[in-house]
Amino acid sequence: MALGVAQQARIFEEALGRYLVGPQEAKWKDRTHAKIWHALKSTLEAKGVRVANERVSSLGPDLFTYEEAVPRLFEIKTAAGSSDYLKAIGQLIVYEKLLKRGFSKMIVVPKELPAAMKEILESLGIGVVTYQIKKGVPAFTGL
Repeated sequence: MALGVAQQARIFEEALGRYLVGPQEAKWKDRTHAKIWHALKSTLEAKGVRVANERVSSLGPDLFTYEEAVPRLFEIKTAAGSSDYLKAIGQLIVYEKLLKRGFSKMIVVPKELPAAMKEILESLGIGVVTYQIKKGVPAFTGL
């Protein structure tokens, strides 16, 4: 007799209840997303690529190219956890629909993703661009 889906799946219990996060000292935070956005824009423009990021209603893609044979749509993430790439996938799909154009979709992340995730992204037609910040300047791989 075959096991049902629920019996085959492993269950990972979610934590319940509240927890306390104590007060923290004030600290300066860099606007990493903006730093990556400006660097990506400058890098593409230095290669002669025209870019934009027009808003549609209250939504707007991070950056997209135009006047290319296949325009690219970029979604920048400053972390590369599961929720980051899942959110990026959804954003890329929604932005492409809102802009009413076809794009080569790209996720921009700070580190290499696990092979399994890269495989999934590839199967969805989404490329990966990684960046490293060296001496305060982002450098990209995969453009």
